[in-house]
Amino acid sequence: MFLIWVAQNKKEMRGLDEATLLLNGLERERGGWARVAFAQALVHDLRGDTQSALVKYQKAVEYGESSPDALRRLLELLRGYGKFDEAAIILQNFRRRPSRTVMCSESPPRCRSEP
Repeated sequence: MFLIWVAQNKKEMRGLDEATLLLNGLERERGGWARVAFAQALVHDLRGDTQSALVKYQKAVEYGESSPDALRRLLELLRGYGKFDEAAIILQNFRRRPSRTVMCSESPPRCRSEP
């Protein structure tokens, strides 16, 4: 994610090739990880390949990605491609997801997730 952050914030795109290689390896090992698909979407987006980015954002949300940035960008791309019905379905499905709260204790740091 650092290489993607550098591309986003420092406008230094040289690391995207390395990020792509690393993410492709992770995808082979952990194909259903939402964060891998989200990171791949970011790389495609940074390169201006919005069609590939759209596919990866859709996969990320399908795999459980719930970050506001991922959902917002997915909806923007769907709107941009005129896929309003798909955007509406995603919003409906997202609203139906149970929210989760992560509780962490101070010492020692232990976290548990609660629906």
